[in-house]
Amino acid sequence: MKLDKQTRQGKLIYFNHLPQMMAIYENQHFRWLNFADITQSIMNKRLPWQLTLPHQVALLMPALFVPLTTVIEIGLGGGNLLRWLRKINNKLHFVSIESNRTVYECFEQYFNPNQLKFTQFNNEFTLYLQQNTLDRNWVIYDIFERIDSDSIALLSTFLSQINQNNQARCISLNIPQSTEYENDIIQKLLQPFSRQYFIYKLEVPHYQNVIYHIIDKSLNHANALEAKSPTNFIVNPNNLPNYQYQRWLMYWQYSKQIFI
Repeated sequence: MKLDKQTRQGKLIYFNHLPQMMAIYENQHFRWLNFADITQSIMNKRLPWQLTLPHQVALLMPALFVPLTTVIEIGLGGGNLLRWLRKINNKLHFVSIESNRTVYECFEQYFNPNQLKFTQFNNEFTLYLQQNTLDRNWVIYDIFERIDSDSIALLSTFLSQINQNNQARCISLNIPQSTEYENDIIQKLLQPFSRQYFIYKLEVPHYQNVIYHIIDKSLNHANALEAKSPTNFIVNPNNLPNYQYQRWLMYWQYSKQIFI
């Protein structure tokens, strides 16, 4: 059964309207988190590490190229990325930056069946970036909100701080429900990164998400687009299962490089 049909057949198990409306539903196979009546994440109860939404695959594509040591995610949600990343590397250091304490509480109670341990930073990301260096880490910006002038300003602040820090190995952005005009603004914000980073754009078919990946040029991963066995490419640095690695590499061919 398709997931959109599954999520119409759930039992409400949690509801909270402050500071924003959150609801958790489940059925026999899935448990999912809604923000303001929009499904943010879905967990397969039998295989909790499984990625269930297409934009999650697009957002994690840098695992093809970036050795997983530390991942910093801004916006935890239902924790799909955390569960998958820890399945791939159980020694991965994962830092979650989430200003809403209720999200952490719901994750621990409803979306953490394997009791994964990780670093929680319950405050604004601006404070974390002021207090910490990125030390060649992968930073994922996955705040669930519609793109408008306020969220563009928030994203601009994030990118400005990241650019000043200048130590991230990879930065990934999940931009939901954006217009062409708003994406033009976002690309202008990304332009200062083009000297040090390759910048890629991925549109998710049948979804409104646009994904941007800003990947350090020193990884030499661009050769992966030209050959199956490139000499300068770190082949499968995270030991992804071969079927998954080959399929994701095929998906990566649909990414569009900007600022060439």
